[in-house]
Amino acid sequence: MAVDEGVGVERDLDGVIWLDDVDRSDAGRVGEKAAILGALARGGFPVPRGFVVTADAYLAAMERAGVRDELRDGAGRLGDQLATAAAERLHALVRHVGAPLHLRLALDHAYRELGNRPFVAVRSSQVGADLADRSTHAETFINVRGVDEVVACVVECWAWLFGPRACADRASCGWTDEPRIAVLVQEMADVVSGGVMYTDDPSQPGKNRLVIQSARGLGECLVDGGVEPDVHVVDRTGPALVSSRIGSKAYELERHPEGGQRRVAVAPGAATGAALTHDAILELARLGLAIEQHEREPQVIDWVRTSDGFRVVGSRPSR
Repeated sequence: MAVDEGVGVERDLDGVIWLDDVDRSDAGRVGEKAAILGALARGGFPVPRGFVVTADAYLAAMERAGVRDELRDGAGRLGDQLATAAAERLHALVRHVGAPLHLRLALDHAYRELGNRPFVAVRSSQVGADLADRSTHAETFINVRGVDEVVACVVECWAWLFGPRACADRASCGWTDEPRIAVLVQEMADVVSGGVMYTDDPSQPGKNRLVIQSARGLGECLVDGGVEPDVHVVDRTGPALVSSRIGSKAYELERHPEGGQRRVAVAPGAATGAALTHDAILELARLGLAIEQHEREPQVIDWVRTSDGFRVVGSRPSR
């Protein structure tokens, strides 16, 4: 997308809001994931810089293109019995409509504000508390580079609303409101390791234990089950490490120089090496406990570690 260098767009961009301007009261327009991250960023926690394309921006784009009513009515007819052909048609319709020019300009400006063509992550942020627990099912693109790619990923997140997973999620929780979604865009640093932390051990709730799952490279390899994670159990008092089980890691995911990610084989001698040191485990545990205190309830926290320390890329209540 060619954008005139002289086009002036203010920080308060049409349809785009900066993450550090977001708090929990904005969940209706930025989604649960972005609202929590915004609140954590405002609370001083290490959340990567970024911005959100609001749910209102999605609705306005569909309204402007004259397809909003068709999408709303079509989604309402999918019901419990997922009509695959109908969903595919709506999915294709959103992709065909794409993002309007004014939003592309706003995205171009916001992306430039992050730096010199940085790598970013583009993630769906579900709107609706009933859908928040299903946030791990949402669309995610990592190591995206260039505003054209950012715009394309935003549109793919919009179209995801009418994919099989999103339709099934809405049906399973009885969601009948008009589907809408926000999109979170955050800068990405070079990741050394990543994973998930449960501030209350899901296997022994209320037993004063915290659990950290970790792997080398990008934490997405844990989502697809392709890598056995290291599992660290931590006593919340202290905190103090109780036990560690080191998983076997045949590969890790790393950033591809041209964008996206690539799978890299781990040398046999390093396959059973720990992704985190003892001190790093305790540092991460302290961060998790501080986030739990801030949010006033146990959390499931998505984290990455860079050369500059830990970053929080997601947090949600461990309901």
